Amino acid sequence: MSSLVHSCQPRGPAPGPRSRAWWGVVGLVLSLVFAAAPTSAELPRAEPWQQTLHKFLASLAERDVAIEVVPVQYIEEQLDDDARYRDWLLLGSGLWRRPGSPEQPNIDALRHPGEVYLLASIERDGSVWMSPRQYSPMAPAWWSSWAYPGNPYFGSRACKLRGFIPAAVDMMLLVGDGSSADTTVPATNLLANTYAYLHALDVLPNEVRQAFETAIGLALARLEEPAPTDPADASPPRADVAARAVTACAYIARAVDDAEIAARAETLARALLSRHLAPAGHPDHDGGYDPATAGSSFYFLTWAALAAPDEWEFLREAVASMADLKTHLLLPEPGSSLAFGPTHFAPWTSADGFQDQAAHRHRDVGAAMLTTPGLCLLFQDRPRQAGSAVPEPVAAMEKEIVEAFRTGADLRSVNSLLSVPHDPAPTAAWTRGESQLSIVPYDHDYYRPGTFERFRRAAGKPVSRLPFDRDEDFVRSFASEFLTAKVGSVGVIVHTGPTVPGPGPTGFSGAALSAFWTADTGAVILGRSHHRPTEQEAQDSWANWWQWQTHALAGIGANGRPFSTARLPRGSFTECTHDVGLDRANVRVVALLHGEGDQGGDAAPDDALVGRVAFTRTFDIDAAGLRVETSIEGDGRDRVTRLYEILPLFNSAPIERVAAPGAAATVYFDVGRGWKPAADKPVAGVRRIRVDRHEGAVVIEFDRPQTVGLAEKAGPSCHNLLIDLLRNDGTPTELTTAGVAYTIRPLVERR
Repeated sequence: MSSLVHSCQPRGPAPGPRSRAWWGVVGLVLSLVFAAAPTSAELPRAEPWQQTLHKFLASLAERDVAIEVVPVQYIEEQLDDDARYRDWLLLGSGLWRRPGSPEQPNIDALRHPGEVYLLASIERDGSVWMSPRQYSPMAPAWWSSWAYPGNPYFGSRACKLRGFIPAAVDMMLLVGDGSSADTTVPATNLLANTYAYLHALDVLPNEVRQAFETAIGLALARLEEPAPTDPADASPPRADVAARAVTACAYIARAVDDAEIAARAETLARALLSRHLAPAGHPDHDGGYDPATAGSSFYFLTWAALAAPDEWEFLREAVASMADLKTHLLLPEPGSSLAFGPTHFAPWTSADGFQDQAAHRHRDVGAAMLTTPGLCLLFQDRPRQAGSAVPEPVAAMEKEIVEAFRTGADLRSVNSLLSVPHDPAPTAAWTRGESQLSIVPYDHDYYRPGTFERFRRAAGKPVSRLPFDRDEDFVRSFASEFLTAKVGSVGVIVHTGPTVPGPGPTGFSGAALSAFWTADTGAVILGRSHHRPTEQEAQDSWANWWQWQTHALAGIGANGRPFSTARLPRGSFTECTHDVGLDRANVRVVALLHGEGDQGGDAAPDDALVGRVAFTRTFDIDAAGLRVETSIEGDGRDRVTRLYEILPLFNSAPIERVAAPGAAATVYFDVGRGWKPAADKPVAGVRRIRVDRHEGAVVIEFDRPQTVGLAEKAGPSCHNLLIDLLRNDGTPTELTTAGVAYTIRPLVERR
């Protein structure tokens, strides 16, 4: 059978935790300095474009920005299913049932007194009184664009100007306040300001549009500056910030008439994706993958892909790649709609893609609207999203909209807020900081005709379920960083991607078994991070290396200092291959834990090892199960007191808004006399291990009997299985050759 072989290529270094911490302090100090720095009493007018914007602002009177605050009305329409579903996404799907939440546009901008938007109020008392944090450019712009018959603010010139005025003030100060040309414009501000400008185009004179587009071009130049290559020069931009900049570029391309600026925006968007989106399909977080924080990048890139010009196909491809990887790392939990995924490689947080950030329903609907891999996200009853995103039948959707809005049940809370005067009016001065970013329901705003019928056809089909929940098999290599496979009843995830460089344990890899799953047990083995602790749990550190919830070969040198393959940086692999077939796969990694003359390293810091120590691990996957072989070879210069192959047996992880008790894995050993409950103390001669979880079980069978025990204490999610490769009771032993081989398979015999 033919196969495809992928080779792992080392990736460049990224700044370590100390560098990130240092620049975090610098950023905090700079933000305090900017917050404390006085601003001019007048907007800058050194450049012609600033003069034009200032003149326009001076020409506005209160009548131009006055808004009569009236309730939103229910207006019954005769709609087809597609149009009705679009309204349901906004009105009936729950997005509007929590006023004041980030899931709906802010209404404060409708209630501000008109006078606060006038130049006389903005330029006074020695400052510019229009804080980007309190005057949202996006919110009034959105209200002016919501084409619902009951929306009294649709098409409102005053709403459009209330969006444009703070955007113009912010741009005049961000790129025209005398700051150096390399002072970066916050991507959030550029996004919010360009969004407001796009919605105000029809109420702005031509010279004002030209002036604002000049400001956009200058702001774009600040983002186009090449990023420093030396981590000591500047803090690298976060991937989620880069995704916001891509979204800003999408709006720039839609809004501006200047073809040169539009082309630059596309070039920058492509460059940011190339720099920050790893080939595997995830944002690069300090050199690794953080599934929880990746949700924010997924949110903004989905938004950008919907809002961008049609020819920006590269954005839709980026969203598809992110959805593809994300869904192939989620393992369904038996008897529920929950799913869990590996996080041991995450540099920042401990949550998986099922509980990622920015998990608004319009993000998942938008991703499904754009891509086939995103379709299954629609049908997941996730804790943050009450219910399915596709109502069934259509009559239920119609009834929900008509009855709820006819009686005012869902509008009452919004209208009650509209009826309260905004007193006192906001009075914060402008500072160089991030703008208020209203999160708009972009699945509704950029709805694509035919979507509802496409979603209905997908319901109940395999494409509506997570890949591991489908009947068909798959074997996938994601840029030789992840190998995910479902063959027969066996599901396996292997990670051979990078760790986050640095001395601290902020991301684990080293060619690890990330997950072993069956439909009956769920994830029995699952690598999880807990460096963001819950309650009083200790963070991951070298002091508790045996409790790291990850598959690793680890031990202690005779000097009492630990080492672990979990901290092998990707650049240390001398061999890394993913050999992928239709119903089988082989992954092989060879690396140096410590080389001749090395002065320590991430995997063996503080001279835990002194000689040459090599590590090899292979995974063979087929319908019968998974075979793992781990070996270590030293040149005899090191003596070690402990050496374990560690497997994280998964119990459960806390799920937001789910109070039900989690599952627990029950472990049994077989030393030739049948199954006996496992104990914390090591047991010699173990031939097989049985792990029961839910209604199923798996067996870990050794090629030859081993000494095995459970860690004294379970972690937040896992209880580690410790396979003692030396069996030396802590006596210093010369490290030459050691290893273990075992097969993991579903239990087929009667229990």
